[in-house]
Amino acid sequence: MTGATGNVGSEVVAALVAAGEPVRALVRRPDAPLPDGVEPVVGDLNDPASFADALAGVGGLFLMPGYDRAEELLGRARDAGVRRVVLLSGGSAALEDLDNAVSRYTTSGSSSRPCPWRASTRPPPTRDSSGSRAGPPRRPPIVDAVTSIQERLYPNLPCFGCGHANPDGLRLRSYPAQDGLVTATFTPWPAHDNGLGFLNGGIICTVLDCHSAAAVMLEAEQRGWEPLGDAALSYVTAGLDVRYLRPSPLTEPVELRAVVSASSEAQMTVDVSLVWDGKTRAEATALWKRWRPRVAPGG
Repeated sequence: MTGATGNVGSEVVAALVAAGEPVRALVRRPDAPLPDGVEPVVGDLNDPASFADALAGVGGLFLMPGYDRAEELLGRARDAGVRRVVLLSGGSAALEDLDNAVSRYTTSGSSSRPCPWRASTRPPPTRDSSGSRAGPPRRPPIVDAVTSIQERLYPNLPCFGCGHANPDGLRLRSYPAQDGLVTATFTPWPAHDNGLGFLNGGIICTVLDCHSAAAVMLEAEQRGWEPLGDAALSYVTAGLDVRYLRPSPLTEPVELRAVVSASSEAQMTVDVSLVWDGKTRAEATALWKRWRPRVAPGG
């Protein structure tokens, strides 16, 4: 529980305690007043590393808005196994008065901060190769604060890069963000060395390809373009044009970003990139085509 001693937070803590739920509260000082039985954790929301260990074993996170490193915190919570996140707010957010400090704080935190677990409710229109809008309107995106696109849409896929049914694979996890963006964090393995102490180019290709897949499958779900027959996927890679711009680290997590730039039921185009330290290290244009199951000879 963040903001555990505030007006809203203290009421939530009291309700949880009354319901018999174990509560761990983030506070700025160890002597902060808390109900009996509540476990205090000293930390700073502007420094998620200061209380990262306290996320272990947490099932739900009540999160105060308006802090600079919320995306990092949410990533740490996801990696720790947190199943649900509730973004706290207040009555001042409804004022939408940005001259009011409290309203500005809650409004900006509740509505405009990028978050790896939040899907856009206003995705941009995609267009086909002629420049016109393509396909039926999207369905409202399904938002799941914990389950990745891969685990939700194709959990039994054995793909090396994104298949969670492959115990020896990378098992990439991608999440919808704002404005049609799909994001992921990938941590390289020591075995992914290119021989010079950087991330191997083949692995970069793999994660760019598989991360673009998540953007495509999410788009297909929202358009109603379901897999045909008993296929696990509705689209397959038809082309991947990769540009290596800078060395990518082997020992640090990197960010993956993807957005569908053109969409029709026949095919989709995705712009995908690998970013570290604020700079794009590699980028690609991925072409995906509708998969229509074939009958194997003699089948």
